[in-house]
Amino acid sequence: MVVIERDLRPPQTFVGELLQPGGVHALEALDLLGCLRGIDAQPTRGFAVTFEGQTHRLDYPAALPKSAVQQLMRDPKRTLTNKQLLAGRADGAPPRRPRGFAFHHGRFVDALRQAARDCSAVTVQQGTVCSLHEERGRVRGVRYRDQQGTEHTLSAHVVIATDGRNSKLRRELGSAEPHRVSYAVGVLVRGCELAAPGYGNVFVAEPAPLLGYRIDSGEVRILVDVPGDLPNTRNGALDEHLRRVVAPQLPNCLRQSFIDALSEQRLRAMPNYALAPRPQQRAGAVMLGDALNMRHPLTGSGMTVALSDARLLLDLFSEVSFAEAREIDKRTARFYRQRRALSLTVDMLAGALYEVFKAQEPGLERMREAMLRYWQLGGAAAEGPISLLSGLAPRPSMMLMHYLAVAMLGVGTQLKPRGYRPSELPANIKSASELLVSAYGAIRGQLPRVWSR
Repeated sequence: MVVIERDLRPPQTFVGELLQPGGVHALEALDLLGCLRGIDAQPTRGFAVTFEGQTHRLDYPAALPKSAVQQLMRDPKRTLTNKQLLAGRADGAPPRRPRGFAFHHGRFVDALRQAARDCSAVTVQQGTVCSLHEERGRVRGVRYRDQQGTEHTLSAHVVIATDGRNSKLRRELGSAEPHRVSYAVGVLVRGCELAAPGYGNVFVAEPAPLLGYRIDSGEVRILVDVPGDLPNTRNGALDEHLRRVVAPQLPNCLRQSFIDALSEQRLRAMPNYALAPRPQQRAGAVMLGDALNMRHPLTGSGMTVALSDARLLLDLFSEVSFAEAREIDKRTARFYRQRRALSLTVDMLAGALYEVFKAQEPGLERMREAMLRYWQLGGAAAEGPISLLSGLAPRPSMMLMHYLAVAMLGVGTQLKPRGYRPSELPANIKSASELLVSAYGAIRGQLPRVWSR
């Protein structure tokens, strides 16, 4: 196997810094769990949402035993009740409490590359892939330029395209292009603590939610979402936005350190893309990672999906000869089918949560309040959503069920609030109707993905 990397230096980016428990399970199945050691990776035990001065914690549910997790991810249609999934007792064994990890992306990628170099069956080369090499309607390799600019053709039975969000190979393979959802600004903050240490922190703010997580023992990443157009970085408009709009909405434990960080570092921003995986299957080629599928980073699920895809692909290809072209094509088609459950779940969840937390209309504000009340109910109302977010429950139907339950809770609260008087019924009906319309609008953009893949 040959791996071609454009740049072998550790990437200096703030994407892919959070790995959910589902991704940790995939990393373990790939025998790469050691890549989390020696990089000061920080364990996370759930997500915490801070809204109007109150922090609501959602702990990852007790996980299924390792063997059961692997069977479930290999066969998403395996029959398990929600109670078994959440209780972690599919085979009678005691549950294990799962953990996620946050880290510097560059350190983790460097560790993965070193693991590849240490594998005798893998050759790592530096070069820039220019295009696919095709013969008689089948992808037979790639054309790439080495560091000296010399072009080469590398032949292969299978080409796995993992060239990221701005993928050249995606366009060659005829797949859909991503659309921009918003922008993200990454700020590295030192000498502070999160509102909920040990958790991925979501701060409900205007005009969009903020995400915070510790990526090593001394640094916290604050990810600022900017809807619409990005303020100009050259004339100081972005810095002004962060100081005057964002900083006052951060908890006291982060605010001053965040302001200090703005003076100490160059601001970096990137677009947030969404891309539904609708690959046009081409014989001899497979797509992975951001080249295939993207969603808003609010749930921190990108690395989890990519590693889960890699594990699934390894399972499918491990017992077949790459020279058996027809069998490889069949297994590639099976890969695209079997990955749907996880990708659909986290894609819909990320899109819906972002719209609800952003809450740009009164109906969504009420939906957001209903969601926080729903989580406070505890039990399945808390464990179900965090199981979906963590990548442990690849079930789109379960995601839609909880979303509907939140909407119904919100409607009930609007129709009969505390201190209810019959004369207020028309206004209450109007509020409930606005909530339903807004909730449907937030999920509507995600639903076509369910039926089109």
